[in-house]
Amino acid sequence: MQVALWIGTIAVFSLAQTGLIMAWVMTGAGLRLAQEEVTGTKLFAYVRVLGVRKFLVWTTARGFRKRVRERCRQDWGPLIASAGLLLLAASMPAVVSLLSLFFMSPFLLPGGDTVGLSALTVITAVALGIIPQAWFWTAGLDYAARAGTRGRSGLPCLKVPGLSRAARDDLALRIYWYEGLKWRAVWAIASTWILLAAATVGARVPQTSEPGDGLAVLVLLAGQGLPVVVVNTVYRRLAFDHVLSGICFLLAPASVAKTVRAHQQGAFDGPIADPFRQRDHLAKLAGALSSAAWALDARQVRGTAPHPVSTLLRAASERLRRFLRSKESWSASLPPRYTELLHSVVRLLSMPSHPGAYTDLVDRVPAFNRDGQPAADPGPRPPGRLATIASRVTTGIQGVVSAVTGIVTIAIIVIVWTLFMLHRLDILNAVSRTP
Repeated sequence: MQVALWIGTIAVFSLAQTGLIMAWVMTGAGLRLAQEEVTGTKLFAYVRVLGVRKFLVWTTARGFRKRVRERCRQDWGPLIASAGLLLLAASMPAVVSLLSLFFMSPFLLPGGDTVGLSALTVITAVALGIIPQAWFWTAGLDYAARAGTRGRSGLPCLKVPGLSRAARDDLALRIYWYEGLKWRAVWAIASTWILLAAATVGARVPQTSEPGDGLAVLVLLAGQGLPVVVVNTVYRRLAFDHVLSGICFLLAPASVAKTVRAHQQGAFDGPIADPFRQRDHLAKLAGALSSAAWALDARQVRGTAPHPVSTLLRAASERLRRFLRSKESWSASLPPRYTELLHSVVRLLSMPSHPGAYTDLVDRVPAFNRDGQPAADPGPRPPGRLATIASRVTTGIQGVVSAVTGIVTIAIIVIVWTLFMLHRLDILNAVSRTP
């Protein structure tokens, strides 16, 4: 009976955390829409120049507020819509947290039918939901405003030629939300524990420490697998954002300057002195381009794949792999033609409605033949991460079994031979007695 209770507790706790993570993902989508409403206004031009913090400081001046009101009269509609989306999206995690607590309390807390109504629990749920969302919304706008000049701590400066201002704002928001997904997932998981602790403190029944409390915590920790799987699934759905983030981090001026500085200082990692320190990053980026191509083909109607864009992405991936295999990759930095190739990929994924983005990439990679068909067959889809891990585990198990079998056989032979030499085992007598 106790085992069944533990299993039910793990299931309920995992589902509660998974629901909270999905609420945070949906909240992120809503906050991004709210940010897009703001970036398209004239008011955001002031934010580009001043930044979010200085803009808020300047709004305390009466003359500045009057000037902004006169020049941004038509922005009230988008700003009100953005505020409504922000309020609706920010309240979603708090509501889901309270609902999750109602489902968890009968399994985890005594008197669980009423603990969710305590004031401390409600205040904690609101604080854990609304305050971080407001911060993410403000920080995302700040990065979008400064992405083309300075960037933000931990996020790249976007220097992509030929990118429109609207496309750069959208690119900045995509990178911001993609790179922050893992931290929001960690916060969602941690907020479940914080809310559970607040509900325990605010419970209307006395709480006593029991010897099984430590075991209960271990049981709850065992239920963290499902939320991790959900986060990985969300990451796989963002294949294009993964490509854009990888390219922008690779080509960021700070990253390039760091690579050149490390080359001049003679600091090299790995078993050999490889002058091209961005090799691993570029190799992972080539794999990300291929994965994005397969993700796009998976959404096509049967018989119509591969999509032309996926063909371009595969050709770009193959071009990068050829560069990594060639002696040209001995250089300290990425050659200009490959930098321009990656810029073309960014323009294609950031401005899909612009015809020039397609023709630019077509001119750089041999993706199509003279008839306009894919120049190379995409071939079978490579196995996924789980299949690869399962294959490695199976191969490793087979190797371990073979090794153990060999060791046991050798040990038996050595033991028998030792007993025979010590006259503790008479093999001839044992054979003669065998019928």
